[in-house]
Amino acid sequence: VHKADLEVLKDQIVEFLERFHSSHPLTTGMSREELRKKFFSRTPNSHFQFVLKKLEEEERIQASRSLVFLHGRQVTLTSEQEELKQDILNLLKKQGLQPPTLDELLKQFPETSGNLRDLFYFLLQHGELVRVSEDVVVAVDQITAMKTRLTDSFPSGTTFSVPEFKELFQISRKYAIPFLEYLDRERVTRRTGDKRVVL
Repeated sequence: VHKADLEVLKDQIVEFLERFHSSHPLTTGMSREELRKKFFSRTPNSHFQFVLKKLEEEERIQASRSLVFLHGRQVTLTSEQEELKQDILNLLKKQGLQPPTLDELLKQFPETSGNLRDLFYFLLQHGELVRVSEDVVVAVDQITAMKTRLTDSFPSGTTFSVPEFKELFQISRKYAIPFLEYLDRERVTRRTGDKRVVL
């Protein structure tokens, strides 16, 4: 590739990321695959990797396994966003293990709908919220407390049923099943027939 053409391409990628960050201030970076499709959809992946490497060497961008972002980028919340974040976390904790969905949160804070949606995904990305299932999202502290209470009530090697889990946490089956499936994935429990065993 001609050096001048390469420089133009690199500038275009950086400018594109600048616009992306401006439009999505709470998003850490752009999907690596999305960026590849934008600029390298008709060329081998090795060309994309080569250009990214050059930009990283020049300290113009940073790239993880899944994201690409401008070098040194750090997402910080404004005071209003920090306040909204606390409102979200407080509401989730108040609802316990039967949390509202994102749509229900948006109805609770209609005046901040756009900002709330971005903030919701920001908190997921940074581990302050945990996605248990498509519709069930809770604060990470709630997950930690749930695991502790479960293992305190049912020591390692103990089996328990879905009704016992529902009774322990005072939740309906609608929420109990997603939490149990999450605990299975996290290797806290293992399903054995109609029951679970604590690992």
